This record gives sequence, C-alpha cells and structure tokens, in this order.
Amino acid sequence: MASIQDIEELEVSLELARTMIAKREMVRKLQSNREFKKLITEGLLKEEAARSAILYSDPGISETTRAHVLRDIGGYGLIERYFRTIVRIADELEAEIERNEDTLDELRSEEDGVVQETELDMEDDEGDDE
Repeated sequence: MASIQDIEELEVSLELARTMIAKREMVRKLQSNREFKKLITEGLLKEEAARSAILYSDPGISETTRAHVLRDIGGYGLIERYFRTIVRIADELEAEIERNEDTLDELRSEEDGVVQETELDMEDDEGDDE
C-alpha cells in the first residue's frame, strides 16, 4: 500500500531530476555559445591550461609560483568536471523520470483507492447508527 511519504519522496526526486536536466540544458546552451567557446572552452580550458602546464614544468620557477600554477590547473579541471558531471547525471536521471512518473501515478491511484474505501466505510458506519 502506498504511503503519503512514498508519494512525497517520489515528487521530490522528480523535482530534483527536472532541476538537473534544466542545468544540463544551461550547460549545453553555454557550450554552444560562440563567446563562451572562445573565452572559456578555447581560451581558458585549452590555451590557458596548456600554458599553465608548460609553466608548471619549468624548473626555473619558484615553489610558490609552482603551487599557484598547480592550483590554477586544478581549477580548470574542476570547471570541466562540473559541466561533464551535470550532463552525465542529467542524462541518467532523464531515463528515470518516466519510470518515476509512472510509479507516482500508480501510488496516487492506490492512495485514492484507500481514501475512497475509507470514505465508504465511514458512510456505512454512519448508516449503522440510524
């Protein structure tokens, strides 16, 4: 038998999935934007990352500079992983949404049936009093 808690949990899960899918669409929109490609994808994540990698391998830089460059390199990777993770998770969740919506419909139908039966039982009890 379905509980209200089961229904609420599925509703929250569906809302979170839809939010992640909306984020994925934002990432795709950004990645297809000409200015974003030029400034971020090509400029920062490729050219600047390559420059930083070359600088990091330079034996003549100080340890302080090396630490700063390493931090920067990690930041470039973080941005790329963030975008890829959003897309990957949204792709997985998208496949689950239809199943969860079907399950939610079934749970709501079960819950409606229980409510209707309870109402009928209450009406019968009132009729017995007469």
